[in-house]
Amino acid sequence: MGRGLDPILDARPRAAFLEGHAPGAAHLALADWDLRAAELPPRDLAFEVVGEDADRSARYASLLNARGFAGARAASPGAQEDRAERGAARAVLWRPSPALERFARRLPKRGRALDVACGSGRHATWLAARGLTAWGVDLLPDALVRAHALARAALELDPSAPMRPRAPLAFARADVTRPLPWRDRAFDVVCGFRYLDRALFPRVAELLVPGGFLVWETFSVRAREDAHPRRPEYRLAEGELAALCTAAGLLVEAEGRSADGALDSVLARRATG
Repeated sequence: MGRGLDPILDARPRAAFLEGHAPGAAHLALADWDLRAAELPPRDLAFEVVGEDADRSARYASLLNARGFAGARAASPGAQEDRAERGAARAVLWRPSPALERFARRLPKRGRALDVACGSGRHATWLAARGLTAWGVDLLPDALVRAHALARAALELDPSAPMRPRAPLAFARADVTRPLPWRDRAFDVVCGFRYLDRALFPRVAELLVPGGFLVWETFSVRAREDAHPRRPEYRLAEGELAALCTAAGLLVEAEGRSADGALDSVLARRATG
């Protein structure tokens, strides 16, 4: 029987994966799902799960279903048996924020980038794969552990993999409410996701080179009342994100909204003059 068209997550141990796997399969061993949860697919993605045999493929898919990955299902016989590709993975199933992907065509492919409150490091890693020397900063040590793990996994991808970093990538612990250890005009791109400190916008604007871009996405008042964050001061009012950028001296180029309306995003630019 042939393979389906959905992407594949191979959850076998790394040694078995390297010996052979379905072409284009992503790899994340079952033992790593907790530490490297940020490398799991988006929860709304339909994908096949490969284990050591058909029974374990079904069990792993059920474990993912229980974690909220409704689209996970046991591999088809074709995917389960396919070992045509050897060596490191050429694909990943994790994605950066749709807002970052949506604004990507406007962003440079060379230069320096900073991911503020970087969390698991997906966005800094994506920027490094794009070709930007990227830094990620976060105050939480456990976030930086996850970020380093994701970056290591990306560097272990096959050299042809689109998500393998092509520029230097580093993470550091820093409190972004205090002065950051970079001079003004240090970055071509600064970004932040699911984080809101209104006093931060003038400071990040100064970190941009003339013509540099700010990409920001965070929670809106439209998010469900019972959703994180519940405190209203951590949610944006209508139009507030663009207003924060304008007040910081940035030129708003585009605005966006997540599919469920819970997140607002903005692409803004520092003037060249």
